[in-house]
Amino acid sequence: MTTNSSMRVNPVFFARRIVISELLHACPASSPELRLARVGDPQNAGLSRDSRVYHTSPPHDNPDSWVFPRFIVRFMSQTLRSFATFTDTIRFVRPLTPVATKNHRQHADPDTSTPPPPPKPREPCPPCTSKASNKGLVVKMTKKSFVMPLKFAIVMLFVGFMGFAPVNRDETVVLIDREEAAMAALWEPLAEAAGGLVVEEQTLNVRLAAELKRRGLTLSPEAVEVERRLLAEAVRDLQAGPVNPENGSFLNERDPAEWDADRVARAVNRFCQERGFGPVRLRGLLWRSAALRLLTRDSITPVDENELRRQHKVRFGPRARVLLITGATSAEVGTARREVFDRAYAMVGDVFVQRGEGGGGGGGGQGGGGKPKPTVTMLRIAFAEVAMRRSTDASAPVGGIVEPFSLEDSAYPLSLREAVRKANDGELTDVFALGQGGAGIVLVIAKDEPIKDAPSFDAVKVKLEREDRRRRERIAMDELAGRLLAIEGVSVMDRSLAWSVEALRSGRTPGVR
Repeated sequence: MTTNSSMRVNPVFFARRIVISELLHACPASSPELRLARVGDPQNAGLSRDSRVYHTSPPHDNPDSWVFPRFIVRFMSQTLRSFATFTDTIRFVRPLTPVATKNHRQHADPDTSTPPPPPKPREPCPPCTSKASNKGLVVKMTKKSFVMPLKFAIVMLFVGFMGFAPVNRDETVVLIDREEAAMAALWEPLAEAAGGLVVEEQTLNVRLAAELKRRGLTLSPEAVEVERRLLAEAVRDLQAGPVNPENGSFLNERDPAEWDADRVARAVNRFCQERGFGPVRLRGLLWRSAALRLLTRDSITPVDENELRRQHKVRFGPRARVLLITGATSAEVGTARREVFDRAYAMVGDVFVQRGEGGGGGGGGQGGGGKPKPTVTMLRIAFAEVAMRRSTDASAPVGGIVEPFSLEDSAYPLSLREAVRKANDGELTDVFALGQGGAGIVLVIAKDEPIKDAPSFDAVKVKLEREDRRRRERIAMDELAGRLLAIEGVSVMDRSLAWSVEALRSGRTPGVR
């Protein structure tokens, strides 16, 4: 029988090439998709390069995440190459008619009247494929090529079991008016918008895991759940609004401790949506917080009772109400102080110009000739006018009005608190120094206003102690995270990711115009 050209076309060859090219395109050992998918798994710390884990998120309680060790990728690539060698030995041949043996049935070739020549001596008889067809396959196999299909099948089962799903940039991820948009079109904008932040998070994942392993610490699931509860409490208090300085109650809402679970859950969901924390990033945030808290727990010392009493005075003790003017230099503030007196004396029809004589509070206002001094109301009006024109403080647009504060509050400069402490109500202080060469003056309205219905120290001691510990834990956690991020060793190969990382490091906010 004469074989035509179509019979010489090898469909197995083309099928094998298509399958292998698709598989190698999906998961080559050195593909950029896998390099991008490799993130800082806590389990990767201290492991060899071939034992590291590829996955989509650091926590392993995510049923949707996949893991894929690098050595499996390499093994599968080698197996695919061996499989290509194996399939090259499978080819369609011209139909053959084997001789009769005790192990094979005889076949007659219906297309020829003469029987085919017998096979060569010692050549194995080709296997029969079907009773209804005389077409067969000749398979030449070696010991090595026989093992490769078995290895390939094992790898495929392993991959299917693990749910391996590498990122394919050619895959359609969005349909816009029936127009397909592939991941390749979205990757660069996504990387520029938030890539730097994600790289920073993954850097912390890797280095926190390494630090945990170095210290021999294990992060339990209960610790992550504690972070979830702490986040809910923080969001709940944030939604309740600031505390009323008059009585310590919440201005916007009732006591958040009375909120039910559904309301807290809605508040947390809204908080996460506003800040871009989806399920994956939220799990990573909770894991990092738990790891940082575990690593810094030994550095937190018990709070001193004297410090707790000071905090009680800051929150529930008397408060000072003042007006403030600040400037870049003492000379500028001194000029503003004289303008306040000039404007105040002009209000009472006095042509006498007071040049800052006296210790303060309009001390020189009672000048020669028995000139009357301006009232506190006149000083407040004059001070507000000058503050809006000259002050460099954030309170300038509202005339220098500062939120009432405690003289024990260390958040305010010591020089400011001392100047208020020395002055009397209704007095204008002398110029005092501030940080970085600045200066300021204060008009004291009242410095000892008590808070109505303030709770006693014993009633809020436990709450203050808990809040103080949380505050110091957060400071220690932020310091540790900053040290870990400052370590060199992060190389960004993707151009868009590199831009976002550089923008984040330089203080700009990626994605904000």
